[in-house]
Amino acid sequence: MLSRDRLREVYDRVGSRQDSQSFYEAPALDLLVRYGAFGSAETVLEIGCGTGAFAERLLAGECPETTTYEAIELSCTMASIARARLEPWADRVTVRWTDGAPPIDNPSRSVDRVVVAYVFDLLPRPEVRTLLSEARRVLKPGGRLCACGLAPGIGPMSRAVEWLWRSVFALRPTLVGGCRPLEVRPLLGRSWRVHHHDHVAPWGVPSEVLVATPRPDTV
Repeated sequence: MLSRDRLREVYDRVGSRQDSQSFYEAPALDLLVRYGAFGSAETVLEIGCGTGAFAERLLAGECPETTTYEAIELSCTMASIARARLEPWADRVTVRWTDGAPPIDNPSRSVDRVVVAYVFDLLPRPEVRTLLSEARRVLKPGGRLCACGLAPGIGPMSRAVEWLWRSVFALRPTLVGGCRPLEVRPLLGRSWRVHHHDHVAPWGVPSEVLVATPRPDTV
């Protein structure tokens, strides 16, 4: 796994080229929109907003006009791109840089949606569990975690792509942006109630989609 400092260097270098990955990310993000119930979200926290493309989509047509949106990002370059992209909603959007270390700097039970798109696949499993715990803490009762990321293959073609991806990752992880396939649902345990769980594999690239709510007795 790449360190946070190394990840920052990689994504500072990638910059706006990150949006070229939409050919395989878009179907998973479409499912997040479909099942994330963003039409009732007054507060959204996105962890790892990248260039702000998904935030732009949500603010432009999925969230209420009163929604406040906070986006945090490890890469200074990405944060700057996102800030410029989301300027039309500057009165209710905050984009801030983070060093990536927990905890999340938000009060408990303060947000309606936590978006984590193609971030878990960058993190070691212990940090994934920590981030899931933090998401559970900051979500309001009934709030939703809306997550997607690279996942193990689900058919012959996507399993071949997974094998190739893992092989490249093992040799030189920077070539795949520090990401590797990871199944997140088993890491949820009994602390979450899953609303939707699915896999998609456009062009053979497998992604997992997960929408879940913290169980009341665990918040």
